[in-house]
Amino acid sequence: MLKLSLREIKQIAIVVRATLLPEIEKLFNSRATAPKLLTIKEAAEILSVHPNTVYKLIADGQLPAHKVRRITRIYSDDLNNVFQKEESQCQQ
Repeated sequence: MLKLSLREIKQIAIVVRATLLPEIEKLFNSRATAPKLLTIKEAAEILSVHPNTVYKLIADGQLPAHKVRRITRIYSDDLNNVFQKEESQCQQ
């Protein structure tokens, strides 16, 4: 059986932390930049409309949506694009 002193264990922990910490930070940063998928209800709340209106936007091709199994999901970036497009049309 390998016996290590407390000092040796602390040194190993420092090396492991220094090695793994950058990799862990990369993992968390990549998750933070990943696009968020929204449900129909969440998209409706953001747009302040009824969920049926969101379904109509999807059916008309104005809002891109993706099926994940039987559930429809909307990328938050796509929702922002539609929102900005509608906002710019209202200003003109």
